[in-house]
Amino acid sequence: GMAEARAIADAALAEPTSIGIDVPLSSTPEAGKEIGVVVCDLPSCEETVNTVTRIAGVLGWNTKAYQFDGSPEDILEKFEFALEEGVDAIVTTGVARSSFETAAQLAIDQGVPIAACCIPDDVADPFTTVISNKETFYKVGQTLGAWVVADGGEDTHTAMAILAPFEVHVALGEGFVDEIERLCDSCSAEIIDSQIEDIGTNLPGLSVSILERNPEITHLMYADGVMATGVVAALRDSGLDDDVKIGGMNPGPADLQALIDGVHDAWLNLPVEWFTWMMVDSLARFFT
Repeated sequence: GMAEARAIADAALAEPTSIGIDVPLSSTPEAGKEIGVVVCDLPSCEETVNTVTRIAGVLGWNTKAYQFDGSPEDILEKFEFALEEGVDAIVTTGVARSSFETAAQLAIDQGVPIAACCIPDDVADPFTTVISNKETFYKVGQTLGAWVVADGGEDTHTAMAILAPFEVHVALGEGFVDEIERLCDSCSAEIIDSQIEDIGTNLPGLSVSILERNPEITHLMYADGVMATGVVAALRDSGLDDDVKIGGMNPGPADLQALIDGVHDAWLNLPVEWFTWMMVDSLARFFT
């Protein structure tokens, strides 16, 4: 499986040749729409808010952020609040429809479209689009698994930390483990469940304990770049920073700089710039 792993990793390093859509809008949508951006309160979600705001401005639309703390109650509350305030459309990322089903039904009743990324659901009213669902994240996990095997060889042992509340993270981890086991009989992979509140607090220490418990670990992967916050410093303080490679999915600016500096080793990007344009584009098509 080593040759196949290298081929998969090499293919993932190729420059993309398409953004995935080539049909122009039939007309310019009406200006003045109010777009609610309902996302988490992590730095990566703040980037989504800022990017949607900039893109919506191209169409003469306004945006307002409704950022939740990750609890089921707050997720539903933020969706309902956006609808109560009379938004014309909603952009959201990361949370399953089941987390806000009551609000989804309200959106249907009000005729408010929702464009989503990184959720486990398929397209169905009120969704105009779903960019990257569980199937996509599973494939991303497979690609990361192939890279780890190609990089580490037959003695690869790895762990991936995921945010357990997010179903797409669970799918990512499943694809990661399945691909490593498929490509390499002598390799091993495990999933570490964590919560949003562990980021920058418990995760660095947990990463150290993983290596202390299993010194054979060669790669530590994180389902989102923000989850690696503080990890390098914790490993350095424990004298473990030379023993493991670090990477994962969805890097932030700090992770990309760490990659440039040789501190991190591999990140597979889910470009905010791309999926936010795709979501706003789907809303523009809805309104025309």
